[in-house]
Amino acid sequence: MIPRGLHLGGQAALTGVGLDLAYSLIVIALCFFIFFKTKEFVELTDHKGIKWFRYAFLYFGLGYMLRFVLALSHLYGYPMRLINHDLRLFVLIIFSYMSSMAVLSLLYSSVHKKVDYIKLNPVILLNAIALLLIVVVFFFGSIGTLFFTQVALFVLAIIMSVLNGLKSKRKNKFFNFGFTYLLLFLFWILNLGALSLPKFAIGLKLTLYVLSSALFVFITYKVVVRTHVGKNGKKKG
Repeated sequence: MIPRGLHLGGQAALTGVGLDLAYSLIVIALCFFIFFKTKEFVELTDHKGIKWFRYAFLYFGLGYMLRFVLALSHLYGYPMRLINHDLRLFVLIIFSYMSSMAVLSLLYSSVHKKVDYIKLNPVILLNAIALLLIVVVFFFGSIGTLFFTQVALFVLAIIMSVLNGLKSKRKNKFFNFGFTYLLLFLFWILNLGALSLPKFAIGLKLTLYVLSSALFVFITYKVVVRTHVGKNGKKKG
């Protein structure tokens, strides 16, 4: 029996929601795995770059938890069109905040040494910037504004990370994450592509989800290897 909220879309809609739920669970699990797996490394080294890098995965994970809940609400007969305008706006604000904080955390992990002169607490600073971005987005009334802003911040984070790696005397060590940033950006683009597909494009959505999931698994592997802590309490890689 097709859930009440999906009777118009039939089996294609049901399959699409199922894919969204499964994909969200995979990303949530990997995000929190990275976040908790790198905790010991951060405590051992007090490396600020990795600290903010792992915070990005925390915000990504929280954002996908929200996406999971929304997909689940569709499955059980409460499509977004039935939710009042204020609640839809609230959900969009929270999701925009989470995604902005994730990208800003990646950027800060690349430039933290260059902005140490700023006495303001980075938590306050990044939250203020994320909230400002949201205000600007809703002022212009277009989610596209947020998208292009996040793309610019993402590209800047990649550039700064690559430059840090080139300047470092210890190339290919644990703190050189330029390639990982590039993979994250590709994952993000694939994810946005899947989100923009119509409901009936199940095959293409499945392909994009498989590709982005495989990419995220590879990212997880790279991060875990580079931040691995041995039994003697020393970092490896």
